Amino acid sequence: MEGETISAAAAPCISVILPTFERAHLLPRSLRSVLAQTFSDWELIVIDDGSTDNTAEVVQDWQYKTSRIRYLHQTNHGVGAARNLGIQHARGQYIACLDSDDEYLPKHLETRLSLLRRHRLDLVQGGVRVLGKDWTVDFFDPQRLVRLSDCIIGGTLFGRRDVFLALGGFGDLNYGEDLDLWTRARQRFKVATFRTPTTYCLHETPDSLRIARYQEWADQQRPERRPWRVSR
Repeated sequence: MEGETISAAAAPCISVILPTFERAHLLPRSLRSVLAQTFSDWELIVIDDGSTDNTAEVVQDWQYKTSRIRYLHQTNHGVGAARNLGIQHARGQYIACLDSDDEYLPKHLETRLSLLRRHRLDLVQGGVRVLGKDWTVDFFDPQRLVRLSDCIIGGTLFGRRDVFLALGGFGDLNYGEDLDLWTRARQRFKVATFRTPTTYCLHETPDSLRIARYQEWADQQRPERRPWRVSR
């Protein structure tokens, strides 16, 4: 993944990367949370991953409120490819991820940037407030559940843009692309997980892949009435 040459004078400090697919009804919540940030030197790039709903119209309505929102469209290639497209077009020195069914609390960007600079890190994640089930299917062992707070949450990733570029962006995976990027980043850069402050709200969305995997797990347990295996 190659980066663009950008004008430093015109560049914002942070580029928020928001991929979305068929989430027009949820987008306003995410967009509103970015506009409510206490740290205001940002741009927001919405990457429409081939939606057939009115996503474009929803984003356009919010573009009337601020010129800091940009809209990109691609044919459906998945969340990893959508994030990569946004990173390629980003003008900020730092990248902040956000999923289209989640939201930031007002000090999210301010605290993430402070943590990164204060500890001289390249990439951070964490600080999630789970609204809904706090369990998900373990990426490494599909028969086990783990707490979401113990996982790598893609929407909370925050780091230097050149780090994302050096890593070649997110991998072409159907699931776990955030964990894959984090694993590669740990081998080359200074990374850290911060459980607090909790400034990222992770919502439970019925049609999400995470919930679909959880439901598949639950369905497999029901016939044999096997007890849950959970990580402690």
